Order: sequence, then structure tokens, then C-alpha cells
Amino acid sequence: MKKLLEKLRKEDEFWTAECWKYEKLAEEAEKQLEAGRKQRAANRRQAEIKKAEEEATQNEEQKKKKLKVLEKDEDEEEKKEDDEEGPSTSGS
Repeated sequence: MKKLLEKLRKEDEFWTAECWKYEKLAEEAEKQLEAGRKQRAANRRQAEIKKAEEEATQNEEQKKKKLKVLEKDEDEEEKKEDDEEGPSTSGS
């Protein structure tokens, strides 16, 4: 009977150690999963920021192009008005 109890105790210790080992492995796997989730979320945020920066750059470039066109149109309009007025004949 004593040998049987000793065998059961050793068996219990073995399985307790095995369970503990697998619990630790499961905890580590869960930590890695959480770290992966956080990294993916950070990557998504970074991609969103990059996209917003690219859009802002494109908008800025479009704004500059439109401004140049408006300035050119304004210069042409002023030149046209000056040409229509002709040379000044006042004073003679």
C-alpha cells in the first residue's frame, strides 16, 4: 500500500509539473498574441498617418498649382487691360 501511495504521489507530482509547464507556455503564447495585436494596431495607425501625410502633400501640391494658374491668369488679365488702354496721350 505504501508503494502504491508513493507511486501515486510521484505520478501526481509529474502531472502537476506538466500542467504548470503547459500553463506557462500558454501564458507566454497569450503574451505573444497580445504583443502581435498591439504591433498590428500600431502598424495600421502608422499606415493611416502615412496616407494622411501623402494626401496632405498632394493637396498642398494641387493648391500650389492652382495658385500659380490664378496668378498667371491675373497677370495676363492685367497685361490685357494695359494693352487695351493703349499708350497714354494725356499731357500734350
